[in-house]
Amino acid sequence: MPQALFPDVINKLKLFDGLNTEQKGVLLREGRIRWCGQGQYLFHCGDPISHFYVVCSGAMQLLRQTPDGDQITTDVVIAGKTISKTEIFRNAQNRHNVSAVAVEDAVVLEFSAAWLKKAAAESSAIALNILSAISQYAHMIQVEIEHKSTMTAAQQVACFLQRMCLMHDLDPNGFELPYSKTLIASRLGMEPETFSRTLVKLREHGIEVKDSFVRFYDMEQIGNYVCSHCSAVEDCPTHRTLLTGTCVKKDLKA
Repeated sequence: MPQALFPDVINKLKLFDGLNTEQKGVLLREGRIRWCGQGQYLFHCGDPISHFYVVCSGAMQLLRQTPDGDQITTDVVIAGKTISKTEIFRNAQNRHNVSAVAVEDAVVLEFSAAWLKKAAAESSAIALNILSAISQYAHMIQVEIEHKSTMTAAQQVACFLQRMCLMHDLDPNGFELPYSKTLIASRLGMEPETFSRTLVKLREHGIEVKDSFVRFYDMEQIGNYVCSHCSAVEDCPTHRTLLTGTCVKKDLKA
């Protein structure tokens, strides 16, 4: 049933890379569909890790609360991505270190943690895919730490807007932000006022932002301003795809 409802999401799921249709079908029979209305929590920080989830539609915000009561967004998970897949294996306390709440109405496919461990034990393809996901997550954290220490706020925002464009398959010539500026600011660890001031500065570096509309009008300038200051540029899929023009054939300066 899940595969029939969301075939594109399931077929593109990285966890199932290397498996044929029949193998995917056998595994998917263990899944359960859950509907989460906007603002509804999937789980809270500190809850036991009992399941892992595939977001089939909508988006989920992963967040934790500081002792002062502030919220820190660690990620925004969109359709086709997973939640808790790596946490199940890397968290010795077996408790969630973030909460998950629906940014908008969302549908998720839920599997038990025991199911995932069993699938990894029985399938070398799934085990390798999980190891790859853990490695990619660690690399992302390392790059973000580097950016916070070596880049200005404007450079960090410019980098994030490019990654978001690629992640959501948006047109770099012009697109609407897929979620609120407040949520993006939280994801980047910035105050909303700082984020808003930063958006104005991007105009002189190849990115135009008007309200929730974003346009990349000079990719060469963006590359010089952002990517030339990043040590991970050679391995960055965003740089390869957007800034080297491997998929963008339109004239971005038009």
